[in-house]
Amino acid sequence: MTLTIYNMNGQVVERLVNQKQEPGFYSVNWDAGNVSTGVYFYRIEADGFQQVKKMLLIK
Repeated sequence: MTLTIYNMNGQVVERLVNQKQEPGFYSVNWDAGNVSTGVYFYRIEADGFQQVKKMLLIK
């Protein structure tokens, strides 16, 4: 499974998860102290599944 954060330009900001995991429920904390307020996208990929969602970071 991979979980990656992108900025509005499509550049990778941070890769939070990049490892094989067993099926189940997981939570991930993102320390966004080094990025500015704005719109970001996160992409999750796992075993042929992929999804991109938009998120708003407010500090």
